[in-house]
This record gives sequence, C-alpha cells and structure tokens, in this order.
Amino acid sequence: MVRRHDAGPALAVTDAGVGAARRRRTVAALASAPREVAVAHHDPARDYQIGVQRVRRPGAGERIDRVELPAVLDAASAKAVAGALVARGEAERTRRRVTLGVEGLGVAPGEIVTVAGETGRWRVASSSTVGLATTLELVPLAAVPIAGAASSGQVSGAPDLTAGRTLLVAAELPALGEGPLAAPRICVLAAGEGAGWRQAALLYSLDDGASWTAAGGTAAPAAIGRIEVAPDVASAWLVDRRSRVVVAMARPDMMPGDADAAALAQGTNLALLGDELVQFARAEPLGNGRWALTDLRRGLRGTEAAIGTQRPGDRFALIEADAVATIELPVAAIGRPLRILASGTGDDAAPVEVSLMVTGASVAPPAPVHGTVVAQPDGGLAIGWVRRSRAGWSWGDGADVPLAEEAERYRVTLTADAGARTFDVTGPQLALSAAERPHGMATVRIVQQGTLAPSPAAEFTFDAGG
Repeated sequence: MVRRHDAGPALAVTDAGVGAARRRRTVAALASAPREVAVAHHDPARDYQIGVQRVRRPGAGERIDRVELPAVLDAASAKAVAGALVARGEAERTRRRVTLGVEGLGVAPGEIVTVAGETGRWRVASSSTVGLATTLELVPLAAVPIAGAASSGQVSGAPDLTAGRTLLVAAELPALGEGPLAAPRICVLAAGEGAGWRQAALLYSLDDGASWTAAGGTAAPAAIGRIEVAPDVASAWLVDRRSRVVVAMARPDMMPGDADAAALAQGTNLALLGDELVQFARAEPLGNGRWALTDLRRGLRGTEAAIGTQRPGDRFALIEADAVATIELPVAAIGRPLRILASGTGDDAAPVEVSLMVTGASVAPPAPVHGTVVAQPDGGLAIGWVRRSRAGWSWGDGADVPLAEEAERYRVTLTADAGARTFDVTGPQLALSAAERPHGMATVRIVQQGTLAPSPAAEFTFDAGG
C-alpha cells in the first residue's frame, strides 16, 4: 500500500452513487472525539527523559487519549503533534461514503482523494468491494492547527550520589504494634554509607551458613549511628531528664528531630539504643552529624533489663514504620544463632553480615513488676506482683491489659539461707505458710511462663525476719 502525504497530490474520484441511496454523509456527536490528547516523547531538554505535552479542546466530552511517541521531539513539536491529533479527532467525526466502479479497485486505505462535485480533501479510512462496485469510507482532512507555546518545564538534573557499603542493624524486638506475635520476628534496619543507597537484598541462615533463605529486601533507608556518650542508669517508670545521650550518625543527612507529648504518645522518636528501646523528646545538633538526645523514656516495651548496659560504640537506630523490614522465623528457631546477610549495590566485594541469638524476646511476655511481701496474721507471707502483657502496650482501657498467653502461669523461685525452692502458680500471688516462711534475707525471682517463651525475671530481696 502506498500512502500519500496529506499535503501531497490527491486522487480525483467520482461518486457513482450520487443521487442514490448509496451516498451518505454522517456526523458523530462531539463527545465521541477526544477532548484532550497527551503526547509522551523523549525531550532533549530533559536529558532525553520522558516529557508530556497536552492539548485540550473546548466543548463536550470526557475522552482523554495518551500517545506514547518513541521519538525525540522538543516540547513545541510534541505539542503540535497533540494539537494535530485533537483537530484530526474532531474533523473525523464526519464520514462520507462514496461508491466507485472497477476504477475503485486501485484505491487503498490511506489514499488522499477529492470527490467530484464537493470541496475539500478526504482520506480513505476503509474500502470494501462487492462484485464490481467498491465502497470507500472517507474522512475529511483536518486543518493544521497553529502551534501554541510549549515548555519542557523546570528540569532538575539527577544528582550523582554514591551508594556505599550497607549499614545493617538487626535485633529481636517486642512487637512494635499492639497485637502479640505468633512466632519470633527479627527487625532489620539498614542504610548506606552514601546518600545514593536505596535497598539491599536479605538472606538468613539458622544452621551457621550451611543453607540460606531469601528474606526479601530491606525497607526504606533508616537513620543509623553509634553511641558516643551512653545514658545513665535510670528508672523505666519515670522520664529520664538527667541522661544526655550523644550519638554520631552514619551520615550528616541523617537528622533526628524533636517530638512533643502528643507525638511521643503516637510512637514518634522510638529508637534502639544498644539493646534498649527508648524515646527522646529533644534532639540537639552538635555538628558533624553528632546529636545530643535528652528527655528520655527508658526501657520501653519490656526492654528495661538493658538499661545501663550501653557503652560507647554501641548501635543506635531510629525506628520508623517505613524503615523496618522483618524476618519471620519458626518457633523452633528460639535458642539458635542467626546469621543475616545484606547485599546492596555498594556491596560488590562481599555482603554485609550480622549475627545474633534468637532468644524469643519478640514473643516473650515482659517481666512482672511491683513485687510486694505482706506478713500474714498466721505467721505466713503473701508475695504478690503485677502481671504485664505483650499486647496492649498503650493500656487502652485504663483497667487491665489482655493476657496474650494461653494461660496465666508463673514460676517463683525463693532463695534464702536454707537454699532455693521453686513454686508454680497460676495467678500473680504466692501464699507461704508459717512453716514455709524463710528466715533472714531472702530473694524472690518471678518468671511468667509465656506460650512461646518465658519472660525476663523480676527479682527483689526482702527481710523475712527471724
């Protein structure tokens, strides 16, 4: 098929059906034509990235056409193409049918024709032949619109950023939401030494590297650093206004911020400081990527056993929802060592590896609190404590927290001069008779028996008397 250019010579045809029923002209509704045409093209002003130019006509209709043009065009040329397509769609609402004799056998779709007795030029949209008669469907050629002004828009060159080696932090943390976990979970936070780092692939092994399991990829880059000045020992039940933690971030563009009481209540500024979960209300820049963190909430989500264990050089990571990737492990993984590999674009030499022990901390209830010893009139002792839960950290009803375990069970170890005795109870109290009462100084160690793992121990010492 040879298609003539719209501006080239036209083939003259005579409608053999003039004056008969076979001649017909139709005009479709305006809404059937595209109201807007968008042309996507490779724009040299945008470093040959994709640019889009749009032309919209007035009038009825909601149809929007998008043309993916695999060509290099400047903005003005692309807009001219879009304008021509809008004009063509509007013009081609009109259809003209002509019938020719045997001479119509040589007229192919795409030909430009003129019709005897009518003005204008037409394009053959389709043709059909029945016997010796050829019927042509014609559409009028649209007038070329006047090209409007066009712009490539503001162009921002892509920065040439290095990715660098992957920085990896992995920890078995209690559930970061309100619901308890059904199996151990490892939280992975990662970033890169360079600002161009985006993601790394994760693998883990529970058999010291004999086999590896794919664990997807890391989440959004996290804010990671190291402790320069560790916090003081403080209570988990009060705001720590004495400690002034200094952390050095891995990159200067990692910048912690302040949080007011409402933001803290929503979980803002939750961070891993060594093995302790904390929140901080104030972050003071010290220069060179160093920050001082103050007004601390300590030992959050049952991590109070880690208070005071931090040393300079220990890890710091800001825990934000979109920056935490998780690795779900089977219950049988508790008590086994875990190796995690991360491989990003900057880790071509060797993957980055971290190791940790799966202790069950993510599925263990927190340690009981508020131990008491009350002497009874019969000479016995009533030892009591308050249960805690790994569900409902926000204490929503203000009365009690859900159990989150299959049953409430405790193992209580009482140590005195006579030795150690162990009691298994099903409530937050232990009654000792006068005969069972120890003498002198005694230590109570209380562990809640969780469904999947035991809690950390709550210990306190008291004087049982003579």
